[in-house]
Amino acid sequence: MSNNQYKIIAVLWMDHVHMDRSPLPRNLEQLNLKPTLTVGVQLQDTDEALIVASDLERYDDRDDISYTVILKGTIVSIKEYGIIEIDGLKTT
Repeated sequence: MSNNQYKIIAVLWMDHVHMDRSPLPRNLEQLNLKPTLTVGVQLQDTDEALIVASDLERYDDRDDISYTVILKGTIVSIKEYGIIEIDGLKTT
């Protein structure tokens, strides 16, 4: 895969939960945790995490990207949907 090619992926993962001034449940099942689905372009894949861009706005001087960092230990499943070419993506 060349530098301007990116995987299109769907990631099902268990999102973290933050409770603010709430009673501590007796067991985890009481929180009724549900998986989260993130769909987008895979920007990076490291040993610890995936970085998935879900929104991209292109400008002459920059690209604005909304992205999610997904820790590998939280991933339930990943589905790949092919490759997309994005010329000159400016991620920094």
